[in-house]
Amino acid sequence: YAVASLLAEIAARGRVPVRLHHLGALGSAAVWDRWGGSGFIDPGLYGMKAAGDLYVKSMAEAQLSLLSASVGLYDDGPSGSWTPAVVARKLDAPVVLLLDVRGWGRTLEHVLNGVRAAAEEINIAGVIFCGARDGAHVESIRRLVCGPNLPLVGALMDRDALTWDSPAPGVANVPPFGDVTEMVALMEQRLDLDLVEQLAGQRGYLPDGGTVRDSEGPLVMVASCRGFTPWSRDAIDMLRSAGTSVRRLDLAEDRELPHDTAGVIIAGHLWQ
Repeated sequence: YAVASLLAEIAARGRVPVRLHHLGALGSAAVWDRWGGSGFIDPGLYGMKAAGDLYVKSMAEAQLSLLSASVGLYDDGPSGSWTPAVVARKLDAPVVLLLDVRGWGRTLEHVLNGVRAAAEEINIAGVIFCGARDGAHVESIRRLVCGPNLPLVGALMDRDALTWDSPAPGVANVPPFGDVTEMVALMEQRLDLDLVEQLAGQRGYLPDGGTVRDSEGPLVMVASCRGFTPWSRDAIDMLRSAGTSVRRLDLAEDRELPHDTAGVIIAGHLWQ
């Protein structure tokens, strides 16, 4: 997720409309919300069909959409009812594997061959190395696992500030890896964003409609102010896709509810 966050930041600084999703539920404090409402997709919460419909609505205005997972391609998601591979197949999303190459040599070739053999309907489109010793190590692993149909998107060195074990940046805190500009510069040096966009273009799945901005349905006010968890745009779009008109209620500033309010959502307390 840290790698995906920084890729999204690079894209946003280059004025590329970008959306970032984490696979699996995240609290807003774990989301670095800098790109128009970063959020999560979790089929365990609302089923695979609803997850696909939500994804269509939330990424319709994006030129680049990035999804990241904190578990392996075939490992169960937090709710245990899905894997990243299932989501990739549902969305026809090209997959870039992040490989921890610390201490690996020729054996990694056979591991990756096994992953690709099991992929079947999944498009394993590229790889990123993490924890490489030096350029020679990168080249030796690249010769083993990459080929004309599996490009190397980039390689992070074990001496870099961003490592395999780095925590993801959070919305409420300074990113744990330090200065964002410095990390963006490093990622631009280490990773090929143009290639990421090219690989994303392999996706055959096309959305059927734009983001739901509003409707003529019943008005629902979502409470928001200091002390309340900010809602992601995904959650708001889901409410709107159900036929509601959604507006923000600031409990500190708003003196009354609009006369046509049908309901109020007060949720996500951060503090007593």
